[in-house]
Amino acid sequence: MTLGTAIAVGLITTFTSSIPGCIAIPNDRTAPMLAILAASVAATFSPGDPAMVPTCLAALLFATALDGMILWLLGHFRMGILVRFLPYPVVGGFMAGAGWLLVKGAFTVATGIEFDLANFFQLFHPATILRWAPSLAIALSMLIVTRRTRHFLVLPAIVVLGVILFYATTWVFGASLPQLRAIGWLPAPFPTAVAWHPISLSLLPATNWSAILSHLVTFATIVMVSAISMLMISSSLELSAKVEVDADRELQSAGLANFASFLAGGLIGFHSLSLTSLSLRIGPNSRWVGLFTAIATALTLFFAPNIVSYLPIPIISALLLYLGLNFLAEWLFDAYSRMRRTDYLIIVLILFVVAWAGYIIGVGVGLVMALTLFALRYSLIDVVRLELSGAQHRSNVDRTPDEIAILRPVRPTIHILKLQGFIFFGTAYSLLQRVRTRAHATSLDPLRYLILDFRHVTGVDSSALLSLSRLLHIGSQSDFATLCTSVPPAVFITLKRDAIVAEGFSFHPDVDHAVEWCEARELAAHQAELQPASLHIGNVLDQALPGQPEVVQNLARYFVPQNVAAGDILAIQGDKTRDLFLIQQGRISALLKAENGDVIRLRTLGPGSVVGEIGLYLGRPRTASLIAETDSVVWRLLPEAVAKMEREDPRSAAALHEILARMLAGRLIQANELLEISLR
Repeated sequence: MTLGTAIAVGLITTFTSSIPGCIAIPNDRTAPMLAILAASVAATFSPGDPAMVPTCLAALLFATALDGMILWLLGHFRMGILVRFLPYPVVGGFMAGAGWLLVKGAFTVATGIEFDLANFFQLFHPATILRWAPSLAIALSMLIVTRRTRHFLVLPAIVVLGVILFYATTWVFGASLPQLRAIGWLPAPFPTAVAWHPISLSLLPATNWSAILSHLVTFATIVMVSAISMLMISSSLELSAKVEVDADRELQSAGLANFASFLAGGLIGFHSLSLTSLSLRIGPNSRWVGLFTAIATALTLFFAPNIVSYLPIPIISALLLYLGLNFLAEWLFDAYSRMRRTDYLIIVLILFVVAWAGYIIGVGVGLVMALTLFALRYSLIDVVRLELSGAQHRSNVDRTPDEIAILRPVRPTIHILKLQGFIFFGTAYSLLQRVRTRAHATSLDPLRYLILDFRHVTGVDSSALLSLSRLLHIGSQSDFATLCTSVPPAVFITLKRDAIVAEGFSFHPDVDHAVEWCEARELAAHQAELQPASLHIGNVLDQALPGQPEVVQNLARYFVPQNVAAGDILAIQGDKTRDLFLIQQGRISALLKAENGDVIRLRTLGPGSVVGEIGLYLGRPRTASLIAETDSVVWRLLPEAVAKMEREDPRSAAALHEILARMLAGRLIQANELLEISLR
């Protein structure tokens, strides 16, 4: 079954993998679980029950088919993206752990002694040293030479020379093949033929399916270990091959290979990290490598299994030892100089845990450590992207001089925090502390409005909700209102689940509207002090040109009044109209439609404001649409009227250009202030 598996998965993987030179074999990580599965199934039968062997075989085949189906579905539904979320130190620890297990296996192959603490000192017995010392010498020569040159004939040459040297030495000492096998220098002879049969439907009637289905948890564990191993191997091979590996394709390749193994009556198998790495190091990378490996396995199975018994054990052990030492050298020595110490310690930790408790536990511990370090490092990133006061970030609403005078002392009491990233337990507390510090700062104006901008926030967790609830408590004690802006839909749903947060916060589309809300709330308390919300064109021009009543009167003659209902469009973004508008009453908004479809409010203009100067001067298409928010009265100045004014009344035309120049200069100053803030 094992050799049949190697043929099936080897052939399929050779032609379906995205990695030329990829080699697939029966998987060693699921082998212990398959053994437990078979033993557990066998234990449900009484000795001699004829259904025991068919049921055990059916259980193994069912595990292979299930594993193939799940791996293929994971690739089909693009779950290979999970590879991109594997921390680099965890992948390094996985490969270092693979190196240790290869070294351990190499010593076991060379000496016949299980490499563990109980037998550690036995390895240094003189007779035992003689068994593994040649393998170590050959492996070190392979390692030294291959780290200096990448020629694809280097390793085969060393292997051939090693075999020749072995047989030459034994010939000199007069050792026969039976003697070499007896003392463990050559493998014991294999059968001259192996009885192999593909899957047979005759298994089905004799199978006890209830005994198989009672071990569904074991099947789930096998599939989970296979999926994790496959993802780790894909990521590791990407580093070895130094090319981008399509993890989804590799999952599908492994799925198809296992289904082929099932049809051939085989076990679970997929990509071999050690053999594929060896193939990639020897080079040249070609699909012929996997094909010849499968063909050689088939020849061994059907025609000459005994030929393997002529390969010296020191050579076999040396190849395993070379692969293991190469992994350890790359991830324990080379990685030391190019990685952060904390990341390097994760690799070392995984290596020790793999050596002590096995692959899965080692990788699990490494993932936990990597995620813990990530959380600690991420919490050091300031959750506040930008911190502003209302004096630095005013709303895009044009205000009259009286309104500006009222709002000037109020603006410093508005505090804006532009947040970023994922808000969780590591960053939520720092946000709470920052708000608490601002609320209790005696050197600053009392805090009246706190604006939290969530535009660059990717998500929040339950600890963030708790901190926001505490923030509301601070707000009630210090008498400030909290506003949330630009909240992403997913974050908004999370915030709404907390009744205290949902009721305590005021939600607004963006910072601009939130600041406007604060300003409007302050202006509402001073309505009696403000001028009527309507300014005749003569009043507007008189304020702009004080002491020039004649020029004001002449200039006003060129404007045409127009009544506009709420929702009416004065200009559309992209139009080539050049009309200038002066607002007497109401509110007009300049709205920009971005390429992604979002509508951004550039400015809201009230009585006394002028808009349309870019089209008038440059003749370019409108950069924004002008839409009436309320019923309004505007005065329209046509480009033909401007041309007529310049011909008939140059003094009035000069006054108009002076008014527009002052207005543009003021807006440029405000734009520069916003640009300076955004570049912080």
